[in-house]
Amino acid sequence: RYRRALYTYWKRTAPYPSLLTFDAPTRDACNIRRIPTNTPLQPLVTLNDPVYLECAQKIAEDLFVANADKIRQKISETYQVITQDTASEKTLNVLQRTYDDLVETYQTTSYGDLAATPEQAALVNVASIMLNIDKTITK
Repeated sequence: RYRRALYTYWKRTAPYPSLLTFDAPTRDACNIRRIPTNTPLQPLVTLNDPVYLECAQKIAEDLFVANADKIRQKISETYQVITQDTASEKTLNVLQRTYDDLVETYQTTSYGDLAATPEQAALVNVASIMLNIDKTITK
C-alpha cells in the first residue's frame, strides 16, 4: 500500500524473506536468467504476508468504488489487469459465486479489519484469489 518492491531494503547476506521463498537469486553473483520456480511455500507467503493483504485491500477498494453495481464486469477487468489474460466464463463464474457466498457469510459473521462493509470484505478475498492464481505468480 505504501511501498513498492522496488524500494525493498535488500541486504546481500539477509534478503527479504518473501524473495527467498520465490527463489530469488543471491546477490553475490550475477544471474542472467532466473530459474522457474513453484514451491509449496509460495501460496503461504501470498496468503499471509501483510504486503499481499494490503495489495488485495487496495484492489478491492478500487473495485468497490469504481462501480459497485457491475461487480462481475469489474472482476473481469481486474482479472485482465492482474493476469494480462482474459478470464474464461468458468473462471468468472467461480469468482462471482465466491463473491456472492462471501457477502452472504459476512452478513452474519465478523470480517474483522478486512474492510468497512461485507461487500468490500468479500472483494478483498476475491482480489486475494486473483493475486494467487498461477498466471499471476509464475507468468
